[in-house]
Amino acid sequence: MLAIGKAKQINGQLVFSWSVNPGLIVKNEEKGSAVLLDRLKAAQKCQKAGYAIGLHFDPIVNFSGWEKAYFGTIKKIFQQLDPEQIIWISMGALRFNPNVKKAALEKYAQSKIYYGELLPGMDGKLRYFRPLRVKMFQEIYKKLSKAAPKALIYLCMESPEVWQEVLPQKRMNGGRLAGLFS
Repeated sequence: MLAIGKAKQINGQLVFSWSVNPGLIVKNEEKGSAVLLDRLKAAQKCQKAGYAIGLHFDPIVNFSGWEKAYFGTIKKIFQQLDPEQIIWISMGALRFNPNVKKAALEKYAQSKIYYGELLPGMDGKLRYFRPLRVKMFQEIYKKLSKAAPKALIYLCMESPEVWQEVLPQKRMNGGRLAGLFS
């Protein structure tokens, strides 16, 4: 099975991107989607054809053993992909509109992710408690920045305050990402 990613054009260059999560999350929460290895093989084919790659750690899910699982995922990624051809890596913690929870619990009763401690954020979405999100982002960022030092690593759907705690050296450009990609 070939995993299909998203394609985006940056400065005239086509960039393919994939969502990546630990195998446990893919198996239990992303039913019907390509397994991580298939996604990485597809990304590797794109890299070999000369295309840049984007990766999305989104949604990052809190569960017992998340550190080991995400660190293992990062290791697998860089066993398959050339970090020099990874143009960006986004990180976003699980978040959703409160109305989604009821519908998701009805449709995906076996899912455990909706039972975590989620609080309403300033945008009205249910999110993990800010210190937990910050910790998750910081730990994953440390591993990613060592593995792919040239890649642009950024946060998705997070406040300037969270950015400041996780990525103090990067500015949001007025709350928007546009300036990071130019």
